[in-house]
Parts: sequence; structure tokens; C-alpha cells
Amino acid sequence: CRGIIRTYDKPFKIHNSTISNNIGCQAAVHAEGTDHFLTIDNSIIWGNRPPTPTGAYRQLSGISSSSSTVTNNLIEGGYLGVGNIDGDPRFIPGTTRLQGESPCIDAGDDTLVGEDLFDLDDDGDLTEPWPFDVDGFDRIVDGDGDGTGTVDIGANEYQPMPVGP
Repeated sequence: CRGIIRTYDKPFKIHNSTISNNIGCQAAVHAEGTDHFLTIDNSIIWGNRPPTPTGAYRQLSGISSSSSTVTNNLIEGGYLGVGNIDGDPRFIPGTTRLQGESPCIDAGDDTLVGEDLFDLDDDGDLTEPWPFDVDGFDRIVDGDGDGTGTVDIGANEYQPMPVGP
């Protein structure tokens, strides 16, 4: 048993995902071999634990910096890479949706959001960014109120409450 997600010498991509509150042996994400070409971006990897409370546990293990790209993520315990942060993602209790104080809000990289190849919003544009989050809400919104919509880190996009007139 190595991890909740394990890859061995194969390209593997984790985009705009949330991997949280799982039980795995060695790590949440474990890569083996020399040519795993792992890409993790705009994702939350936090709160995963071993089956018993003994031994070392990391959210990521076996990741080669020469064949992997790990950017714009919230990873518990931290991880070197552009835009990676450590901290509590501040989920709404019992969910993986973000609370208003989450450091993940508007902290992702819009250029890393996949294209809408299946035209999920039926507008005929297959090159626009993926339009919805995992729950069907708009994928890129202005969650921090600064006037610019930026993708959040994780699978769920924070949806601020509308302000009255």
C-alpha cells in the first residue's frame, strides 16, 4: 500500500481537484519509477491520514522534481513550487466547499483550467475554460470581491452571496 492515488512510470494529471479526508498508507499521492511525469495544479491535497496514527505520513511522496510539475496548490505541510501554499483550506463543515475566509479563493491560475471540450454550457465554444465546478456552479468567479474573477484552488469554486441593491 503506497497512497490513495498511485502512479508508476505513467503520465498522470490532477487538475482543479480536491483530495481530502481520505485514509492511505504512505501518502495521499504517491509516484513510483523514474518517468512518472506527474502534473498537479490548482488542487487541494489536505487532511488525508494513515490508517493508524503511527509513522510518518506525507500528502505527496516519491515525486521527482525533474519529471513533475506541482503548481498553484494548497498542500498540507507545504510543497515547493510556483504558487503552492500551505494552510487550512477552510472547508464548510462536512463538505469540500470553501468558506469565505479560505486562502484558496481566487488563488488558482486561470491558464491551467482545462478547455470546455464537451461544450458543457452549450455556447458552441470548445476553447473557453471549463465553465463549471464539480457541483455545477460557475468555475471562475470573483470570490474575493476585487473586481476580477480568478479560478479557486480545488474542485469547488467559492460562490459569494449577492449583495443587495
